[in-house]
Amino acid sequence: MRKAISVMVLIFSHPLTLPAHHSVSANFDTSTVVEASGVVTELSWRNPHVRFQLTEQDADGTTRALTIEMTSLTNLRRSGLSGQLLEVGDSIRVAGMPGRWDGDSLVVRTTRLNWAHFDVVGVPQSEDSELLERFTPSEDGSRLDYELTVTDPVNFTEPVTLGKFWVWYPEMTVEPFECRV
Repeated sequence: MRKAISVMVLIFSHPLTLPAHHSVSANFDTSTVVEASGVVTELSWRNPHVRFQLTEQDADGTTRALTIEMTSLTNLRRSGLSGQLLEVGDSIRVAGMPGRWDGDSLVVRTTRLNWAHFDVVGVPQSEDSELLERFTPSEDGSRLDYELTVTDPVNFTEPVTLGKFWVWYPEMTVEPFECRV
């Protein structure tokens, strides 16, 4: 079984900000910093998050593969970082905080929300809400399934689950956009 470790990557000490719906403290052990160095063996430079595999070798010669996940491609581009930042075969060093995986699914739990509304229509949302997001890629990497479960004991009588998916079209380019929240 492939052991996946998710880390928020700090490359070249460049600060990257995460959107509010990705709560760092809820999803990462902020008291622990994991460091690794090795060779980039796989790279997926696309949304929703840039991922790459880093193969490192311990002093005793044992190798292990780490799956590293960064912020979104859109955020990297806004920060002036492009697809030339990393290439397969690069030797790099990374540092970050361990995340949470459930099998092949990245699980993101967000609490302490300060958004007044659940949606654009104006359905209220309390600070007691909890978001549980699951990102699950298909076996061939061509589709990403997304499931969002919102639990709000103040405004909802039961959890609300929404789902959608994205399909990767290699010939398509994601264009920059201005998100005004």
